Amino acid sequence: MRIRRILSSSAIGLMLATAFVAPALAAPAATSAPVSASASTPVDASAGGPVEVQIWPGQGGQTAVIAAVAVDASVKLPVTVRIPVAPGAKVEWAGEILGGAAEGDIERPFTLVQGRGGQFAEFTLTKSHRGQIDAIGAPLKVSGDIASVSIDYVQTVDSTLTTIAVRIPANVSKVKITPAPVGKPVLNVDGESLYSLSPVTLKPGEKQTIAISFSTTPPVEPAPGSNLNAVLIGLAAALVVVVVVMIVLVRRNAAAQVTEESGDEDEEPEDAEVQADETEDSADDESDDVWVD
Repeated sequence: MRIRRILSSSAIGLMLATAFVAPALAAPAATSAPVSASASTPVDASAGGPVEVQIWPGQGGQTAVIAAVAVDASVKLPVTVRIPVAPGAKVEWAGEILGGAAEGDIERPFTLVQGRGGQFAEFTLTKSHRGQIDAIGAPLKVSGDIASVSIDYVQTVDSTLTTIAVRIPANVSKVKITPAPVGKPVLNVDGESLYSLSPVTLKPGEKQTIAISFSTTPPVEPAPGSNLNAVLIGLAAALVVVVVVMIVLVRRNAAAQVTEESGDEDEEPEDAEVQADETEDSADDESDDVWVD
């Protein structure tokens, strides 16, 4: 089975994103049988860019592990490359990546060689400075609706840097990846998600374990009226504010009315005193009248 290649790019993040938007699978090709190594001097990944690894769970219940290296363009061809093979994985295809359609890539015979901590595939490039292997690794474990797998990547050759990405199938949920990916996943037109891990520098023999799990239950899409609750809460809050304002205004009006009535009561005694004075004056006048007679 031919698994879609990882495309090349000078920037790691762009390389992974570019690889991801390619079609899911290319046309199948015959599996290569290991043969004798080339007579040319082998070149480890340290001679070029990083080892680019993409883990792809869900391929017929299995996990695809794709690894690629790019030899520096200044290196004269032909050249023999060495690419790490994940422990327990079976190499299905090895060859040169030409940069066009996957069908145009050149399949090459390869040799599996024991390196530090595991195996690497060795084969010769004659047309391109980029080589890749497609391998099938551990099967998915399924418990209920949860699918999981753990992949060990061993750095069996010298390399200045290793980039690892995990490609998650479409229509799944509750994705969990350890180590934790960096940034947000990149989505392709098929709904698959590509999660990138932090690039690492591994010495020959060192291992990186990647644990992956996800639910096969599709994510629940928000209902069209899912924002209704938020609207109702907003309206309720506004209503509370209006009620509070009304209460404050009513209390202020009541207080003002009480103050006005209190002022009226204070004025009544003055009127009584005026009336008393007038009565006294009237009495005096009457008294005066009596004396005149």
